[in-house]
Amino acid sequence: MEDRETGYSRAETIPTGRRVEAKVKWFNATKGFGFVALSDGSKDAFLPMAILRRAGYDEAREGASIVCEVGIGAKGPLVLNVLNIDNSAAATGERRAATRAMASSRRMAAARTSSSMSRRCGAAASARSIPVSASGSTPSTARRGWKPTGSP
Repeated sequence: MEDRETGYSRAETIPTGRRVEAKVKWFNATKGFGFVALSDGSKDAFLPMAILRRAGYDEAREGASIVCEVGIGAKGPLVLNVLNIDNSAAATGERRAATRAMASSRRMAAARTSSSMSRRCGAAASARSIPVSASGSTPSTARRGWKPTGSP
């Protein structure tokens, strides 16, 4: 049998990082993660729901001030521990809805610009050619074994 250390606790294995202040950029509890913008201007840090819950919080509102410890994750900065969240500066439901509406209108404007460009360039620029094999099937249907009706 293996020798085990007595008094081992999972809390002792929690890594610590540098202490920083940040603002919640966005957080989606359904997805289980979000991002915080660090006050020192460095790259945004990933905030997993598990870290938030371990600190005793159920949500992180957009714009809330957060004091946390940040370390290096597999894909970049990662919040390792949440020390405090101040939701007094967080966006209210009305401000958040207005922000989303502005973002949505920007996306719609970009889509209109894109579609008008394709109309000006002509149908040939936007048409896509799909290769067809001798059997009459496209590459995706050939992989699935589909054959046109009436063929042997």
